[in-house]
Amino acid sequence: MVADTSVVMQPGPWEHRRIAANGARFHVTVAGEDGAPLVVLLHGYPMFWWEWRGVIPHLADGGLRVAAMDLRGFGASDKTYRQINTPKFTFDVAGVISSLGYESAAIVGRGAGAHVAWAMP
Repeated sequence: MVADTSVVMQPGPWEHRRIAANGARFHVTVAGEDGAPLVVLLHGYPMFWWEWRGVIPHLADGGLRVAAMDLRGFGASDKTYRQINTPKFTFDVAGVISSLGYESAAIVGRGAGAHVAWAMP
């Protein structure tokens, strides 16, 4: 049975992407101009990208490329429950950044997402 992700894929001034990175597929909501400085938004537990919906348009209008991702196991990202830990999440985030064509990004997190952001190299 395939999970229904329609509740996660809400329309707005953004687009939804499925990005393969670090052995999993991630749902990433992106907004803003390609090539603009990238900011990655990481949700808290037990949320998903939607908690950033009020922030995304403002950051994009301010000249940033915004990527609000669903961490592994949340939202519309793969539900791979083996070895989910902070180092795994940091490699996931780094892989998504690279897959978006960037070498670096500003990373903002809330709750558990802040823990991951803090641990990023």
